[in-house]
Amino acid sequence: MLPDLSEAVGIPSQRQQLVISIYNVSSGCLMLLWGRLADVYGRRLVFLISSALFTISTLCLGFATHEIPFYIIRAMQGLSGSAMIPSAIGIIANAFPPGKSRNRAYVTTSAAASLGSVLGSISGGVIGGFLSWKWVFWIPAILAAVTTDEKGYLSIDWIGGGLISIGLVLLLISLTQADTLGWKTFWIPLLIAVSVLILILFVYWQYRLENFSTLQPLIRISMFRNLQFSALFVVVGCFYAAFNSFLVFATFFYQDYLGLGVLDTTLRFLPSGIAGLAVSFAVSPALSRIPGFYILEFGLLCGLASPLLFAIPAIPPHTTYWAWSFPAMCLCLSVEVVWPVVGLLIAEKLPQEDQALGGGLLQTVNHISRSLGLVVTTAIQSAVQGEHKINDPLGDSNFLRGLQAAQWTNVGSAGFAVVVAAVFFRNLGRS
Repeated sequence: MLPDLSEAVGIPSQRQQLVISIYNVSSGCLMLLWGRLADVYGRRLVFLISSALFTISTLCLGFATHEIPFYIIRAMQGLSGSAMIPSAIGIIANAFPPGKSRNRAYVTTSAAASLGSVLGSISGGVIGGFLSWKWVFWIPAILAAVTTDEKGYLSIDWIGGGLISIGLVLLLISLTQADTLGWKTFWIPLLIAVSVLILILFVYWQYRLENFSTLQPLIRISMFRNLQFSALFVVVGCFYAAFNSFLVFATFFYQDYLGLGVLDTTLRFLPSGIAGLAVSFAVSPALSRIPGFYILEFGLLCGLASPLLFAIPAIPPHTTYWAWSFPAMCLCLSVEVVWPVVGLLIAEKLPQEDQALGGGLLQTVNHISRSLGLVVTTAIQSAVQGEHKINDPLGDSNFLRGLQAAQWTNVGSAGFAVVVAAVFFRNLGRS
């Protein structure tokens, strides 16, 4: 669907990644602030308002005909979507008491969220193939429109919310544009430096609020003194950077290198949705019987194997789909295994009043890592392709080497997550 959408809206091939990155950037940058607002002003209120805004922005995307308006509306869609996730997590924490019932609720919600990323790719291909790319936005807008014990006033760290949002936006914009305009563009290093300074200022501000003020900080820096808590976000970031980039570059391999159509590409992704759906029913009972460490490592290893099968140059690109691509897609069940485990870990380590914020923090790392992962893999793909001008990627050996290099990057990212989990979570027991 991505090539068809880009052609209709006028997005050149070197900026196609922005269709995905802009949503992740806008969604990830405000999720922490939305999580705190949901904890303070009411999770149900925030959820309903954000659902309405998500519906409107998604509907408008189908009417976009030019590149810049499309980006603006896409960013608004990400902003509204970023409010829905932490408020929904907070609603679950408030509705279910600690124990097996809450575990099942978290696992079900986590499975639905992670499975949605896989099924979304499949259903998007089907809808785009039979109807048009516009309906890929209109149908979710219709579904979102269906979703139409609060706390008193607490202080909100608006300064911290502004610093983290501005810092992340500037960082991700500069990194994303670096792939398109080049690192020698004068304002890109400057913007990166400014964004890093703002993020450092955010950390310092949170430290000051926690230790020398009665105003509640957006994030308590002391939480990250727990090495296991910090390591969890490293695992999430590396895993989702690899998983998201794997799906994107697998799409480029099928459509641009092999020249397959939208429907043929969608059919090749279908096993990922089926495998994910099947394993999602087994995760909840498995967590009460099998130590969480083994479940987490199993999911992470599956997430490593998928890009590995696309990266190995010894496998001829025209080898039958069933020999290597099919198992790679089946191993996308990894996302259905990893996400419930990390979701439960966050829920267990945070107090009741910080549940929505914890969900927002987890989702922030998720979305930001997806954007950063795509930026890094795209840069490596371009570097490997080098000076070779590729007018038509169909069957081009240089284009294939670039895709394989991107997948090797995903292998490295997923492998680092496996190692970190082995070091810090080997004592993780049953839930």
